[in-house]
Amino acid sequence: MCIAVVAWQSHPDYPLIVASNRDEFYTRGTRAAAWWGQSVSVLAGRDDEAGGTWLGINRDGRVALVTNVRAPTEKNPHAPSRGALVLAALQAGESDGRAWLDAIAPTTLTHNGFNLLVADPLPQRRDGSSAPARRGAGLHYFSNRLPEPPRSLAPGIYGLSNAFLDTPWPKVVRSVSAFATSSARRLDHDALFEL
Repeated sequence: MCIAVVAWQSHPDYPLIVASNRDEFYTRGTRAAAWWGQSVSVLAGRDDEAGGTWLGINRDGRVALVTNVRAPTEKNPHAPSRGALVLAALQAGESDGRAWLDAIAPTTLTHNGFNLLVADPLPQRRDGSSAPARRGAGLHYFSNRLPEPPRSLAPGIYGLSNAFLDTPWPKVVRSVSAFATSSARRLDHDALFEL
């Protein structure tokens, strides 16, 4: 089961903390996280089968991640890649994550079920100036298997697996609790890996 735990604007030093584990078939080829080159400008792992990614960050600090929604009877082998959504979010330019999600949400019903988080941790311009940013900080969630539009999330700690955001599966509840305890103290990278 894939799992991600996210702390959004709840730590004094970091606006966004993400701890995530991708649970995938061993036979599905992937590449380790690396920069995808000058034209793509994304730091992410790469899915060799479909060409997308499950988690990444761009040079402006936008983070996007996807988890599958578990529905074994629904799997369509011809559906568009969910990993392509993460890549598209990271390459969406100056639009904020919520506006981008609002725009793509109606086009995602042909995808197999997914959860998508898009975060813009800092409102800043590409040139680093202090002028007002065109996009604001925010963490946004959307699932194409819920009858709800994308939504912006309040500061807090969230758990996401192969069900919907904060579904109280035991593994999610344990992970969120351990993450909250760990991130309340000095951030310990080793503890995040252990989690």
